[in-house]
Amino acid sequence: MRRSEVRAPTLQVVLPGHLGDTVLALPALRLLRNALPDWALQPVGGPAVASDLLVDQGCGLPVRSRLRRDESGVAVLLAPSLRVAWQAAASRLPTRIGLPSDHRRLLLTDPVPGPLEALPGRRLRLLGPGEHQRDSYLRVARHATRVLGVAAQGVPDASFRLSPVRAATVLALWRSAGEPEVLLHPWAEGLDTKRWTTANWVSLGRRLQAGGLRIAVTRGPSAPDGRCAESVVAGLGGAPPLGPYLWGPSAWAGVAQRARCVVLPDTGLAHLASAVGSWPIVLFGPTDPGRHGPGHGSTLEGGSDLTCWPCYQPRCSHGFSPSCTVSISVEQVAERVELAVRGVA
Repeated sequence: MRRSEVRAPTLQVVLPGHLGDTVLALPALRLLRNALPDWALQPVGGPAVASDLLVDQGCGLPVRSRLRRDESGVAVLLAPSLRVAWQAAASRLPTRIGLPSDHRRLLLTDPVPGPLEALPGRRLRLLGPGEHQRDSYLRVARHATRVLGVAAQGVPDASFRLSPVRAATVLALWRSAGEPEVLLHPWAEGLDTKRWTTANWVSLGRRLQAGGLRIAVTRGPSAPDGRCAESVVAGLGGAPPLGPYLWGPSAWAGVAQRARCVVLPDTGLAHLASAVGSWPIVLFGPTDPGRHGPGHGSTLEGGSDLTCWPCYQPRCSHGFSPSCTVSISVEQVAERVELAVRGVA
C-alpha cells in the first residue's frame, strides 16, 4: 500500500445521549482532537441533533449513528451506559475507554480511575465531590490520551461557535422573532420536578413586557413542550412568537446569543446558551447547580435549604407542586433579568 493510502487510526468517541451533555462534552472532544491530530476522530451516537450541534465545532468527522467494527481502533465512551459498552465490545474494538459506570467495568479494557469518594444517590455516582459533569467528560478524555501515550496540554475551549453563514441566517431569524431581548423557554424534558408553573411563566412575561422588554417564548420538538409554550403564549395575549428552537439547536443558540438573556429551567439549552455567550438564568428544583449548572450565567435554587435537596426525584415527597421550584418567586427571576439586561448580572 502506498504511503498516501495508509488509513489514519480511528478514535470513535461515543457521545452522551442528551443535548446539554453533548455541549458539555465539547471541551473533551477538542482535547482529543488537539492531542491526537494524526487520528481520525469519529463522533458516534448522541442526541438526534448531534450533527447539527457539532457541524461547526471542529470536533472531527461527521457524526455516525453507530459504532463501526474496527479490530484495530479505539473507542472512548463518554456515554456512561452498559449498553454502549456492549456495543463497543460487539464491534471488536480492542481498546475501550470509559468510566466504570452502570456495572460495565469488565467490558472496558481501560476503565477511567474514579474519584476516591464517589457521591452516593440516584444519578450521582459518575461525579466526584465538587466535580461538574463537564469535568467528568474531560477526565475520560485525559485518561484516553494517557492510554494512547500522549500528554494532553492546555485547557480546551468550551465555547459554541457559529459559522459566518449560520450567523447570517440567525440574524434573519432573530429579526423575524421580533428582535427579542429575553427568551423564555418554560419546558424541561425528563423530571416533572424541574419545571416552574405556567402561571409563573405568564406572570414573568407580563412583568417583563410591562417594563418595555421584547420577549419571545421558545419551545422544543416534543408535544408536551409545545403545549406548555402555547399555554404561556396564550396567557401573554399571543404576542410573543414561537419557534426559534424548531429551527434547530444551533439556530436557537444564535438567537439566544443576540438576546440579552435566557430564562429556563435546568435543561440542556442552558448549557448551549452559556456556551454561545448568552446569559442563562436557570431555575433549579431537585438538581444541584454545582454539578449541572451552566458555565456562566446565574442560578436560582428552589429547595436548597431542605434536607432532602438535591433529590433528583420525579415526584416531590413533600407535596410541593410541581416541586421545590415553587419557592422561586416571579419577583426574584424578574430582578435577575433586569440585572442581566443592564449588563450588571
